Amino acid sequence: MEGLLHRVELEETEQKLAESLAVEQRLGAGESEVLALATTIGQAVIDEGRASRVAEAVGITPVSTLFLPLVGRRQRALEAREALALLRRLAVVTGARAEVVFQLESELRKERP
Repeated sequence: MEGLLHRVELEETEQKLAESLAVEQRLGAGESEVLALATTIGQAVIDEGRASRVAEAVGITPVSTLFLPLVGRRQRALEAREALALLRRLAVVTGARAEVVFQLESELRKERP
């Protein structure tokens, strides 16, 4: 997956928004920074939970981190076994519901090599 993700620096206004979100909404630094960056595009990849609810409240469409393996597979950046392994690790870390994981596993298995 090398080259798919890029680290970015927040502009001063984005940094202030991130700090405000962190304090006012009781979010972690990473979550609040992602939401601050997402205000310009209207979507953010974020774990479900508080940050997801905050995103929706401020007009940002949250996209679950559980979709990253599927995106990686569709972009041909991940082999099927790598995508499945990543999905399972993310599911454990995020505490995903089993039915969601099973559905995503099914979608990954449908993807062409």
